[in-house]
Amino acid sequence: MSLLQLAQSLNLSKSTVSRALNGYADVSPATRERVIKAAKEMGYRPNPLATRLAKGKTHAIATILPLSSSHTFITPAFSQLLAGACDELSRYDYQLLVSSLPESVRELDLYQNYIDGGMADGLFVMRTQKQDARIQLLQERKFPVICHGSVDKNVPISTIDTDNYQAFYHITEHYLQQGLDKIALFDGPQPLTLSQQRCAGFMGAMHAYEQPMIQHWMQYLQLSEDAGYQAAHNILQEKERPQAILCANDTMAIGVISACKKVGLRVGQDIFVSGYGNYDQGRYCSPPLTTISYDAYAVGKMMASMMMAQLSNPDTEIQHKVVETQLIVRDS
Repeated sequence: MSLLQLAQSLNLSKSTVSRALNGYADVSPATRERVIKAAKEMGYRPNPLATRLAKGKTHAIATILPLSSSHTFITPAFSQLLAGACDELSRYDYQLLVSSLPESVRELDLYQNYIDGGMADGLFVMRTQKQDARIQLLQERKFPVICHGSVDKNVPISTIDTDNYQAFYHITEHYLQQGLDKIALFDGPQPLTLSQQRCAGFMGAMHAYEQPMIQHWMQYLQLSEDAGYQAAHNILQEKERPQAILCANDTMAIGVISACKKVGLRVGQDIFVSGYGNYDQGRYCSPPLTTISYDAYAVGKMMASMMMAQLSNPDTEIQHKVVETQLIVRDS
């Protein structure tokens, strides 16, 4: 039963029936009672999405996740973050729309579609970049946005992120204090602000302990097992090998562990490997992976809470929240 069918059965216009069902005062009490009675008898139920759109609200927040080179949709950390956001949004009768970026579609075009098409009331932007055209577009259009990742201090957009600098300073310092000074860094893609911050943390610790860095051991890679494996396999062929390899996430680190085993190195004895994210796959690999942990679920909930505050009051003060991380030392 559609709204049109209900209207036709009552010999009323579609707009009159809609306004009667939504309690508008310009519909007479007699007509409203007649419409409501007929709707109950005929089993009519309004489409929630259509009702929201009619009121100018979708009650949806969207996020667009670009596919990696390995065609992975989301990492375990993103999965937890999205779960936290979903749970918090549901408290406000909102839902989270998650889509990936098809290879044939320009990323900015997809963001433009969300804005112009009225598909969502706000957007979560993931993995910010130093020069981020997405943020510029959303700022120009005054579209509600919360970023997972830092932005320039002069950009009036609220953000939340982990303390990437401190996390990689801490893990580097941990190995230096164990007497390991030949350390490689397998970072994420260079344009990402998180990659630049982690590299700065690594370099900060190496400088503080007056240790030299081997430039080609500091690499920006895709966040995948294959990328970790290939980079480690190449470096481990050299005469001088790193004593430890710091990886941008646990997935990459598992690829590195596989490459170490391939050349006969005992991980946790001959060479040390660490990741980031505390994924289940790292916890149960052999040997269990040393990693940096943070509460991704809580980050998702905070993002949703910040978005709801912004939607309820566009003049809400800009916030830049930083989440602490924890070093978890295991056998790797």
